[in-house]
Amino acid sequence: MTRNTNSPLILILVMSLTLSQFTFYSIADSPTPKVHFIDDLPNLDPVVKINCVVGGGTTMVHKYEEYSFDAGITTRLYACYAIWNDSTTRITAYDPFKVDKGQPIVHWSIRDTGFWKSFDNRNWNFYEKWFPN
Repeated sequence: MTRNTNSPLILILVMSLTLSQFTFYSIADSPTPKVHFIDDLPNLDPVVKINCVVGGGTTMVHKYEEYSFDAGITTRLYACYAIWNDSTTRITAYDPFKVDKGQPIVHWSIRDTGFWKSFDNRNWNFYEKWFPN
């Protein structure tokens, strides 16, 4: 009686043909996460200055104005510093290793109490307070 030694090869061939029928999700298929800041400070307050690692340089955000950027490298933390009146704070605007992972948008509301974070622009969670300079 002869033994068939080709059975592992046949199994691999059948599996590869079966798997080739499916499309696999890859990181490249996911949209680039976006980070949005909006100035929700009281009307008469001066502008907020935001400096993020992304573009370098400082961006002035005026009342009800938005500042946004793409977090194109999803394996990197994006840190931002904000200055308002005589106060400053630092936040991690996008953290792909924690709760921001897989989120298409991270919203930031800049308020007189500090920074508030949301993924749906409706449910806000307090994140960081302002610190005197």
